[in-house]
Amino acid sequence: MSSSVSSSSPPLPLYTLGLLYLLLITLIWSLSSLLVSSTLPTFPSPLLTYLSTFPFTLLLKKSEIKSPHLPTIKLSTLLGSTWYLSNLFYYLSLQKTSVTSSTVLSTSSSLITYIIETYLNEERYDIRRLACVGLVIAGAVVSASIGDGGGGEMYPKKYLGDFYGFVSAVGYSFYTVIVKRFCVEGKEEGGYEKVRGGSCDGGEEVGEVGEAREQVQEEDGEKEEKFELRLTLGYMGLMTSLLGFIVIPYYAVTGTNVEMTWTILGSITYVALIDNLLSDYLWAKSVVYTSATVATVGLALTVPVAVLIDWIEGGGVGWARLVGSGLVVVGFVGINI
Repeated sequence: MSSSVSSSSPPLPLYTLGLLYLLLITLIWSLSSLLVSSTLPTFPSPLLTYLSTFPFTLLLKKSEIKSPHLPTIKLSTLLGSTWYLSNLFYYLSLQKTSVTSSTVLSTSSSLITYIIETYLNEERYDIRRLACVGLVIAGAVVSASIGDGGGGEMYPKKYLGDFYGFVSAVGYSFYTVIVKRFCVEGKEEGGYEKVRGGSCDGGEEVGEVGEAREQVQEEDGEKEEKFELRLTLGYMGLMTSLLGFIVIPYYAVTGTNVEMTWTILGSITYVALIDNLLSDYLWAKSVVYTSATVATVGLALTVPVAVLIDWIEGGGVGWARLVGSGLVVVGFVGINI
């Protein structure tokens, strides 16, 4: 790992696009949380996670599958394992605790990510940015201080669900850091080459079909490989699907009753194609375009979005939720100034 802090940053248009992606992802994830908790409360989480993984293979081209590249596959396997476990524990948390508690716990990933990024010297320690992260977490906690009801009768294993939520937040932090450190957008999609200690000036063209790796010169003369985002996520879906295929035979052999209705099928389709394939691809782009910390802070925007949805539907919006949402927005804006 380099001991120098990355001083380059993406061009402003890409940074702005990354923020717009975060806003869209917030809407998608808000709906997904409601769907999973309301229509898939008893659907096996390992199976749901597996079915949500395979669509990532749609990002691969036939020529790339026929000519696999080991360095990319190695990174994708690590990324896929982290992604799978993070989402598995997230779905488990939604089945054992409230959406409110799960949302609050997910915001803790912003602090975890900031600590990891600072330790890796990807970000400088900045009291202002740390304060903004604190505001976001505080806003989520304040907003959740009402309406949760403790989850006593509805969620008898609430504390176990909260633990699952925290584990998911830690996993997603590592997933985000890995994407930021090792992935770069393809040149054909307007990407840029990140040069440590230098400026963004384009960089070399992508090599043979499918490989799309870039060599980034560090200050100390070492080179750090960068992998094309689309290709990495495509292989992530392929490798995770292959390694996790045992999930389906397990439920078939054990005779576990897996209920399937049109509502459940529709919810799974949404989670797989929209909540995972589309939103996670845009999420990874937002990480590359902005920063790992900014992207994870964006998770907390689900709090004001939930308040806005309740207000539109004519539901009660108390002062705690308004104050909490305000803190989240202020923290998010502050970390981007």
